[in-house]
Amino acid sequence: REAAATTAGMPSCVARQVTRPIRNREAPDPEPDLA
Repeated sequence: REAAATTAGMPSCVARQVTRPIRNREAPDPEPDLA
């Protein structure tokens, strides 16, 4: 829920790919291709 504000401008499918690796900390840092 706290990530809703950060991913407000993204599709839910993209938001999931962006927030999941960060929460799990098992994937490398995502490249800021959306920023």
